[in-house]
Amino acid sequence: MGERRRLITLVIVTGAILAMVASYGAASLGAHTTAAPVATHVATPPLASTVGAPTKGSTVATTLSANVQYAKFGPRLTTDVPRTDAGKLAQQPGCSGTCPMGITDYGLTSTEGAATYSPTFLQSYWDTGTTLGLGVANGGGCLDPDADSGYCFTLQQNAVIHDMFHTGSDGFYWTQNVAEMAYDGSCSSPCVSGTFSVTFIDNIWNFSYSGGICPSDKNTGGGCINPNKIAGNQLGACDGGTGGAPDYYYCVAATVYNITLPFTVTAATNVNYFGCATGDNCVYFYGTVQKGLGSPQGPGYYDEVKFKMDDGATAPTWQVKYVATPVGLPQDFEWVFGGPGGGSGNAIETFGDLQSEWCNSGSACLYQTNWKSIKNAWSSGYDTAEYIYDVYVIPQFNFRDAAELYFAADNPQVYVF
Repeated sequence: MGERRRLITLVIVTGAILAMVASYGAASLGAHTTAAPVATHVATPPLASTVGAPTKGSTVATTLSANVQYAKFGPRLTTDVPRTDAGKLAQQPGCSGTCPMGITDYGLTSTEGAATYSPTFLQSYWDTGTTLGLGVANGGGCLDPDADSGYCFTLQQNAVIHDMFHTGSDGFYWTQNVAEMAYDGSCSSPCVSGTFSVTFIDNIWNFSYSGGICPSDKNTGGGCINPNKIAGNQLGACDGGTGGAPDYYYCVAATVYNITLPFTVTAATNVNYFGCATGDNCVYFYGTVQKGLGSPQGPGYYDEVKFKMDDGATAPTWQVKYVATPVGLPQDFEWVFGGPGGGSGNAIETFGDLQSEWCNSGSACLYQTNWKSIKNAWSSGYDTAEYIYDVYVIPQFNFRDAAELYFAADNPQVYVF
């Protein structure tokens, strides 16, 4: 514990505060350390009710300049999988040690009773409050090409969708809808010096094979991504489309610049909500950032990924259930902070709150009454390899379905609400 504490101190104090003082001056640092967190989001699902069906090429700028070499996120190593010889997961949910932190629903109550559900639409929110301090990541790299080196981190909406091709060994896929926040200290237009940026990116991984994630890295069999069956960028609004195959899939949207505190990040993912060609299944990825009480800024719906069916499967859902996927990782619903990719970590000083909601009633998701908050939030995720330091997660006072964030040593494996 002493070693880990020293690492946190080095990243936060030396990496963040001293570097910010030297590079940006005391006034800029002061803008990052105002004390009172401010909640800017009220829990009403805006997407299905106020945003129409996505249209090709209409949601982001036509020029995409993100550093796509940093597009690979991904799962924990199979050697870290928390399962027994019987294929059952360890009873204490969430990772320990260096962890992704936030709110994760494992399908377990506080007493570890079952609470399974199968969403078709996921929505998650983060309100920053008026304080956000960044450390320097220990790996990966920033998607924003204008970001100060290493000054970036992610917030990931991760979940496992099943029955994509058919019920069985090749039906489990892990979807990542990721918002990466970065600090732009000195840059030129369209970037704005002394502000934050947000870049949305999706990853998809095949969790269908007990032998691991595409173990040969050459074939398109179990555990691999077959670009002949999985084709993205159907909206023409992101960069990638078939990138990363056969190991994984990615597509990255244009960077949103000139973000000031406080702001709200919204991520949403749905399957077949807007329909899909007969015999296919389609997953849609959505992301926005909203400054204070202003209007949400792009990209909106930035990717449609088409799974080209050959066996008539028509009803895939995400699965929140405390059972291992074939690859051995949990079927959970994560909304968690981590490093900027490649299994990296970072430290952040953040306040504000987190929320996640889901719906499984098809077109009836249009109505707020059919949305449900996750009811069993644990403080640490497990599936993603990225991790964070100094994010302490507790229930929000007098609000049942939100988590409050504090700047303190992580508290993994804690039941939040």
